[in-house]
Amino acid sequence: MIKKIVASTLLAIVLITLSVSANEKTPKAENGVLDLRNWNFDKNGSLKLNGEWSFYWNKLLEPTKLSNYKKAGYIKVPQSWNGYLINGKEVDNFGYASYHLRILLGKNKPKRMAISTLNIFTASKVFVNNELVGEFGSVSSNKKLAKGGFIDKLIKFETTSDTIDIVIQVSNYNFYKSGLANILYLGKEEDIEKARLYSFGFKVFAIGILFIIAIFFIIFYIYRSVEKIAFYFGFFALLMAIYNFFVGLPHKLLITGISFELQTNIIRIVQYLIPYLLVLFFREAFREEFKKWTLYAFAYPFLFLTFLTIILPTSITSPYIQFFWYGIIIIIVYELTIIYKALKNNRFGAKILLTGFILAFVFVIQDVLYFAGILNTGSLIDIGFFLLIITWSFYLSARFANTLKENENLAFELYDTNKNLENLVKERTAEINLQKEEILSQAEQLQVTNSKLIELDYYKESLTQMIVHDLKSPLGVICGMPDILREGDNLNLIKSAGKQMLDLVTNILDVQKYENSEMKLQKEDIRLKKMVDETIVHTQYLHTSKKINFKNLITNEAYAYADKEILTRVFINIITNAIKYTRRDGEIEINTIQSNKDILTIYVKDNGAGIPSGMLNKIFDKYVQAQAKKAGKTRSTGLGLTFCKLAIEAHNGEIWAESEQEKGATFYFTLPNIKKSSVF
Repeated sequence: MIKKIVASTLLAIVLITLSVSANEKTPKAENGVLDLRNWNFDKNGSLKLNGEWSFYWNKLLEPTKLSNYKKAGYIKVPQSWNGYLINGKEVDNFGYASYHLRILLGKNKPKRMAISTLNIFTASKVFVNNELVGEFGSVSSNKKLAKGGFIDKLIKFETTSDTIDIVIQVSNYNFYKSGLANILYLGKEEDIEKARLYSFGFKVFAIGILFIIAIFFIIFYIYRSVEKIAFYFGFFALLMAIYNFFVGLPHKLLITGISFELQTNIIRIVQYLIPYLLVLFFREAFREEFKKWTLYAFAYPFLFLTFLTIILPTSITSPYIQFFWYGIIIIIVYELTIIYKALKNNRFGAKILLTGFILAFVFVIQDVLYFAGILNTGSLIDIGFFLLIITWSFYLSARFANTLKENENLAFELYDTNKNLENLVKERTAEINLQKEEILSQAEQLQVTNSKLIELDYYKESLTQMIVHDLKSPLGVICGMPDILREGDNLNLIKSAGKQMLDLVTNILDVQKYENSEMKLQKEDIRLKKMVDETIVHTQYLHTSKKINFKNLITNEAYAYADKEILTRVFINIITNAIKYTRRDGEIEINTIQSNKDILTIYVKDNGAGIPSGMLNKIFDKYVQAQAKKAGKTRSTGLGLTFCKLAIEAHNGEIWAESEQEKGATFYFTLPNIKKSSVF
């Protein structure tokens, strides 16, 4: 499909290239003279006044005084004098000059002739055969007295001889392109008027269509604001209408008195906003293919240029229009890549948008060949952009119609569902009644089963005690083996792992023992920092691979009066729990808080998945587990935390936990019997 589109585009360009006018080669001015003695205006029509004009730099000359001054040389028209060399030195962009062209006519010359041009952004005076026939803006050698203007009117005159002398005085202090930078046409008066009338009619027609399209899609967006693409396209069409109004003939024929600076700024602002809207349009059309960085790279710079155009004078901002042409080329290339990806992904409307681009591109190539003098077809770029707008309007219409069709299908499905809902409710009610009877029957069976389970639970606890006692001895042997073998990290890991297994088994025994009897404590002064450091080393086989950062912030002066073995197991249980549910490269913090002179609060804080708020009051219960859903694991708080609760309460302390989902958990416990003072 893509190959066919590319082939069609190339074929269209070839056909345009081959459509060069069959007329004889158009004459061009040489050394300030244009020889039209063999040119038949009835047969060949109008022609461009292209070629070499005599050029007088920094002189505003009346036609009768040309012979008194030496010309600086010859300059090509249409072309800006930017970069023109006089004695090896480039002339300034801002300044003034005079142009002169002598035209030689044949015997069949028309009696009435006219010169026509559009959008030569410069103040000028036009003389034909020594007579002032047109003045645009205020021409002056003094920058303060000069005012910008456009050569944009039809210049009519009568041919009284076989020679036409055209003198154009030009001054420019505002626009970045100086001099006669656009094409001038010469022809029979009726032919030139007809061409301008045709151009005016087409422009008005195109502007009207663009305005209607713009209003339609903007109003559509007002009533359906979720469709931002409608607003972007409507605003784009409105800007195209404004641009065509101020660049073409309509505003010149319908509005008078508008200043050069205001008109220039309006055109520039519209030009800068158009690529910005194009980027937004394609973001809405193909969101999956669009990259967010293009807004910053392509769209926002044009908003900045718009801001500069508003606050700065035209003489400063005029050269910035060159960035527009570079930027619009880059944006078009990028948007073509988006369409290419959309075509590969079978996105709706990609072929339609590509068709619009191709149509516009073909007419752009045609205009390039026309202005290069290869074709004699006239400028058709407006037709290309008009077809682009129409094509994209069709895309949006098809898009909205497709959305409406999907909504209608959903509405029909909803109607059918509602229609059958009553029958579905009846069927479901009958099923529920049947299930209710089955549940009542199952409840009776569950009561019988529950009695059996209570009896089995008694045997389970007995069996558990027997298994634990059987495991305790071999685990003690495992822990003792590294002491009699050679030293090494692997042996230390074996010892740590075995000690951990022994602690887990001891937890089971102690929980069952201390639930039914009082825990006997052998209290002594304990330096907490050292105990925590030993616990961290003891559990290193768990945290080494996860690269967890431990922050033992307890000072050397912090002591507790407690059973050393019991308190060590409390730290092992809580820190092991924190390690298990702290993510890789996470952090665990241990510190103390001096509540008052008799109570010391110790906390262990991790940054793991956290504990659900509904489980905070249950995690110290026997066999309770809290699910850490996002971690994909179960936070084991069964017997280990139950033992911790029994141990701390045996020391007349309290233990609790605080947590926020995805921000980790903090376990606190207090030891009220502090024999030595703690300094923090």
